[in-house]
Amino acid sequence: MTDECASAAVAEREQKRIAKLENPPLGVRVYAEPYLLESAIAEGLEFSDFRRPYLIERAKAMGLIPDED
Repeated sequence: MTDECASAAVAEREQKRIAKLENPPLGVRVYAEPYLLESAIAEGLEFSDFRRPYLIERAKAMGLIPDED
């Protein structure tokens, strides 16, 4: 399962744009602010519903929990 984070993509583009400026401001860093789409909210989903599968896959890859495949 792969989900895209639109806010992270926008933050990365903005950070690259700032870095290309002739006199970029010092110490400025752009961060993504995650949010749930209206469709996800309507389905009753929460942020943890998206994070949990990733954490389970990482734990399997690290051998912390058995891989059931």
